[in-house]
Amino acid sequence: MTTENKEPNKLSEIKYNVNNLKKDKILENEVKLYINAFPINFTKDIYIYKYHFTIIPEVNEEHVISKILKESKIHEIYGTYHHSGKCFYAVNEVSEAKDFKVQLAKDERKIEYTLQVKKYAEITQIIKGQKNNFTQAQERIIFLIIREILTANPNVKVDKDNFYLENKFKEIKGQNQTYYIHEGYKISLKQTEEGLCLIIGIKNRVIGDLSVYDALKDSKYNYGKNLDERIKNLIGKRFVPEGSTKSKVIYDISKDRTPKNTTVNTFKETYSDYVTYYEKVFQKKIEYPEQPMI
Repeated sequence: MTTENKEPNKLSEIKYNVNNLKKDKILENEVKLYINAFPINFTKDIYIYKYHFTIIPEVNEEHVISKILKESKIHEIYGTYHHSGKCFYAVNEVSEAKDFKVQLAKDERKIEYTLQVKKYAEITQIIKGQKNNFTQAQERIIFLIIREILTANPNVKVDKDNFYLENKFKEIKGQNQTYYIHEGYKISLKQTEEGLCLIIGIKNRVIGDLSVYDALKDSKYNYGKNLDERIKNLIGKRFVPEGSTKSKVIYDISKDRTPKNTTVNTFKETYSDYVTYYEKVFQKKIEYPEQPMI
């Protein structure tokens, strides 16, 4: 590529010399192209502390451990933290051991857990201006800090690694319901040769104002006069499941199976039905246990 300035204060004429390009060099990724990648620059040192913990009585299920950590509100003392196994990484220094009491519902009763956090075991440091060689824990902490910054914006709603603009959406009228399409994005981190970058991708959020259960039980939404017709016509449609923030496409609906009569097999335990499973594992109640499984 050559640039030739013919006259001052005018656009340069750019000429491409195709003969100088070698296919083998292109295939070897000699041309580096980053799209929607924003370099992250640290203006001060960041210290990350590793804390080991035990839970009494002992708990091995990861989702229960995560819930105990969340319910204990350790973030109020330890700051932004990343849970990994039987330890967590946090940005605040706490030089003494601490105990936290947490109650969780299980089998129609409450169990009290004691979360015992030891004093920090080691320190890692992100140096001011550092661009490369981040550990997995450091990268995760950076991601969580970025997510907290996004959450602080009153017009931004954050869901794990996605965020969307709550007050910026398009309204589309469907046959039986209205869809609200929010401008949304997916975020991730990537270590490149140029340094650590924040990657932004498009991921819009679609919300409908009609539940699948309402569409199944009532003919007024024009999906069919009977249950068989409504099941057939709802396949392929997009809805937001109960308790979820994301819309899903319906692939199948069962007339015979319901949350009340369908067993759940996990790696460690079998539950008699989804109603019991959600109550014991997620401490959530299924509002319509007789609805068809979707």
